[in-house]
Amino acid sequence: MTSRKLFISVLPVILALLYGVAAIAANTETEGLEYKLKAAFLLNFSKFTTWPKEAFSEAGQTFDFCIIGKDPFGKALDGLESKKVGGRNVRLHHAGSTADAKTCHVMFISKSEQSHLAQLLQAVVGRPVLTVSDIEGFSRQGGILEFVTKDGRLSFVANNQQALHSGLQINASLLNLAAEVF
Repeated sequence: MTSRKLFISVLPVILALLYGVAAIAANTETEGLEYKLKAAFLLNFSKFTTWPKEAFSEAGQTFDFCIIGKDPFGKALDGLESKKVGGRNVRLHHAGSTADAKTCHVMFISKSEQSHLAQLLQAVVGRPVLTVSDIEGFSRQGGILEFVTKDGRLSFVANNQQALHSGLQINASLLNLAAEVF
């Protein structure tokens, strides 16, 4: 077989591979943007939520953002630790257990933890922890803020009753932006 015939015979395979790589890259870019937006939401959620004084046992205690499960944010949360919430320095960490989760002020539960969701929410029930996730039905299962996509736009559902039960007060301005509040 000549080089030209060989090239022509493998050209469709090469094009299919290139198309697949391009599709994966485009999907990764969209997902990266999605989690950059979600990272910005997380910071703003914390700025428009009031924690009870007893949520901070020490005067210089940090404001803790926790990621539970596989981190979908990548570099989107880079720089978060240079911010302040309520005059407190922000600390970002990955909690490895439900015991670690109890030290969180904002707890993002990754989709990778869907099978452990009830256990994770139970571990912080009644505690001043703002639980956030993009697991479908999260807020109906006892989570406080659930990321949703509505009409192609990123939004959120707020379970304000659960927030109040946890001792948290979500600002009315933030609740007004929610796709749904219950």
